[in-house]
Amino acid sequence: MIDRVARIARGYDAFWMRETSGLHLGCFRIVFALYMLAYLAVLAPHVVVLFSNHGVYAPYLVPDLAPSPAVACLLFGAMPVLALSILVGYRTELSALLLLALYLHHYFLQLAVKQSSFERLIILYLAILALAGSGQRLGFDGMRAPRPRLVWAERLIAAQSVFLYTGSGLWKLLNPAWHGGALLQSTFQGMWATPLAFQVAALGLPATAWAAGSWSIVALELSLGPLLMWRKTRTLGVLLATAFHVGNWLLLFIPEFLVCVTALVVFLDERTLERAVNALRRLAALRRPGPAGAS
Repeated sequence: MIDRVARIARGYDAFWMRETSGLHLGCFRIVFALYMLAYLAVLAPHVVVLFSNHGVYAPYLVPDLAPSPAVACLLFGAMPVLALSILVGYRTELSALLLLALYLHHYFLQLAVKQSSFERLIILYLAILALAGSGQRLGFDGMRAPRPRLVWAERLIAAQSVFLYTGSGLWKLLNPAWHGGALLQSTFQGMWATPLAFQVAALGLPATAWAAGSWSIVALELSLGPLLMWRKTRTLGVLLATAFHVGNWLLLFIPEFLVCVTALVVFLDERTLERAVNALRRLAALRRPGPAGAS
């Protein structure tokens, strides 16, 4: 019995706490920071309206304490600076912690009323980056005193992705509106539909086509978890998940769900990531100007 408990404990430590190269987490940090810069750029023109006491905001579980427009702009303006710090891996944990605090301020002041899962994913990813040494690889933090890189952060990001797709697929499987395609058809004509979605809806497809589309989405979401978990099918899972989110972006005005794509990097083979990083370094070296007078 004691030996069995000891084996379980060793397996637990090996799964969560073994040392890793940190490459997956470093790549995730960079991709996620780029996403945050794009996400904040979209919100930037609406800071006064959404996050100041001169706008129209809806506090969620917090007092009505919106700042003045000047303070709101100052608080929001600090976020892309912190996102840039995360991008280059400089004081990454502190930058992520400060960005998390500022994001929570804006979240509870306005964004939380939508109850959108992509915003909760941002909170989760920032919390992980605030605790993990993601800047130790592909970042300026790696120039400081090194410390062990543990795999737990990568495991959490991967587990969240698996739960996300599986949970979404199960919800659709148990929702009768998805069985006949009615909900999918209404979505292509609703408030989130893009012009491309309206064009598809205008084709006059039969109910069987919408039902087939609905069941295809359910099957895809339920299969993504197993595909991502099994090493031999991870690349296929990453490609399918990326295509799924890009398709959603083209058909629905919800590009924020591309945050899910940033997490897929942790499923890629490390050798593939190494080759990609080395190729980018060679490209940067070719673009770098040579010394004065060199031919």
